[in-house]
Amino acid sequence: MIVDTGGHDQNTFIRKIRPIVADLPPQADKIRPKRRAWAKLCRQRPQIFFAMSKVTAPRALNNQERKRLRRIGHVLEPVVMLGQHGLTDAVVEETRRALADHELIKIKVMGNDREVKQQAITALAEQTGAQVVQQIGKVALLFLKAAQPNPHLSNLVRHAHLASD
Repeated sequence: MIVDTGGHDQNTFIRKIRPIVADLPPQADKIRPKRRAWAKLCRQRPQIFFAMSKVTAPRALNNQERKRLRRIGHVLEPVVMLGQHGLTDAVVEETRRALADHELIKIKVMGNDREVKQQAITALAEQTGAQVVQQIGKVALLFLKAAQPNPHLSNLVRHAHLASD
């Protein structure tokens, strides 16, 4: 089970979780054995749950979601271009900013070697936390769901009419 710390540090998190666990009714032990085990672990080692809350992998896209994102991505122009200097900190920061604004972006990788292009796209996706929706030749489509999408900038909102079946 992953517990959201709400952006708090470990000590604040432990102070907030202990009263919740202490208030569990004894009947919950009979009804929900998983809850009992969770409460016991949380009383003994709350730092485990704090560490687990930091690791949240993005959910894998299913085929329908990929298809929808590819439809929207077809009309987009590349926003980020990887050139002769390769994957630099500035490129990673610009990609993070673009993903935060647009959620779905196209990137273009210059070069002739397929393996180098594939490695650059994979490394960029890992460093930004995005998912590669599609890669065709030099162009890749990256997706990262925003917590609060901006309706004026989000490609998912602006091009929603393209995704309807």
